[in-house]
Amino acid sequence: MKETTISDAVSIARLLNVNKETVWEIIKGMKYSTYSELAMAVHRAFAL
Repeated sequence: MKETTISDAVSIARLLNVNKETVWEIIKGMKYSTYSELAMAVHRAFAL
């Protein structure tokens, strides 16, 4: 598993068309296997 980086946050933010700082706050420190895991984590955070 990989640990998230700011580069991952920028990629996910572009993919989802949301603010990269917000994405970074959501995924900071997460361990993941695929970008889709990170995207789902961001989706869940916005759904709350």
